[in-house]
Amino acid sequence: MKEWLKAYISFNRIERMGIIALLSVIIVLVVAKVTMHLWVKPEFDTVKEQQLVKSWEAFKKEQKDNQFTTQKSQYINDDTQKHQHQDKPYKKYDTKPEVVIKTSLFPFDPNTVDSLSLRKLGLKEKTTVIFLHWRAKGKKFYKKEELKKLYTLTLEEYDRLEPYIIINKERLK
Repeated sequence: MKEWLKAYISFNRIERMGIIALLSVIIVLVVAKVTMHLWVKPEFDTVKEQQLVKSWEAFKKEQKDNQFTTQKSQYINDDTQKHQHQDKPYKKYDTKPEVVIKTSLFPFDPNTVDSLSLRKLGLKEKTTVIFLHWRAKGKKFYKKEELKKLYTLTLEEYDRLEPYIIINKERLK
């Protein structure tokens, strides 16, 4: 039992030297941290400190004044909006307008078509993005009917595009 315990507790010469080296480094770092205030003096310029305090106070005052005027103008704008738009619903968020592209139908391969061509075919931007993301993940189209699986593509859109879908089977190999 003593030999078994001694085998797990004892260290060979290289391990003892490593432990001594690590302890030496730790001791040096602790002593440096404790005595750093004695041999490193920070520079302190009272003139710069006073200028900094003055500019900070001026900044805080300016922010406070701006906040007050912003709140005041917000209350005025709210009152005028209530009176001007009583019969119209207030639209809180502006949506970016969708880019209008002239649509035309032409033969295309769903495995190689780009986003501009999809938009020219009359697909919505969201459908185009989802279609290209699906293809980027490794989707390959072997049959025309596989486009029906695209959940943002309506059945009417598919029926309109179906005669123009051409799948090049040589590229799929």
